[in-house]
Amino acid sequence: MKCPTPDLLEDYAEGFLSGTEARELEAHLGRCAACRQAFEARKRWLEACGSLPALMLPPGFAQRVMAAAFPRPRRRRRLLPALAAGLASLSLIAVLLIAAGVCNLPDLMTGSGRMLWRGLHVSASLGAKVVAGLMAMLKAAAQILRLVWGAIEILTAAAPPQVPVLALASLLVLAGIFVFGFRKSFIRR
Repeated sequence: MKCPTPDLLEDYAEGFLSGTEARELEAHLGRCAACRQAFEARKRWLEACGSLPALMLPPGFAQRVMAAAFPRPRRRRRLLPALAAGLASLSLIAVLLIAAGVCNLPDLMTGSGRMLWRGLHVSASLGAKVVAGLMAMLKAAAQILRLVWGAIEILTAAAPPQVPVLALASLLVLAGIFVFGFRKSFIRR
């Protein structure tokens, strides 16, 4: 038998070898001083490791290690790769159009500039229409409030001085009930 590997010596020291393998190795160790010294060193090493106290890990140690080794990706960072992929796709399409001779670079740049300008123009006109609609709604609300106030003045003109105060207080209470009673419809938590 030739000299055994360190793994074979370790298996013999731990008693993992079959009877015939163990006898062959014992015979070799009886003849070879270098292997006998290596076996004794391996045996002392295994005994030293076996005499160590058992290692107790703190609770949750494995979960913390796994969380540190494999952190969960953040959702906020998914937008940047998507934008980069979109820009790369547009650039590739532009290069292919230019290479195929469908259009040239100046036409492509002026066409995209015109398209961008049209988009801004449509957005601005839509924004102006929204603002105009809001202004019309505010004007209508102001006219309704003027009419309501005029009606209250007419109704309370002939009444004693305490009635306008009571009417105004009642109106404020009704407005409060309206606003705070329907706030769940307008405010989401």
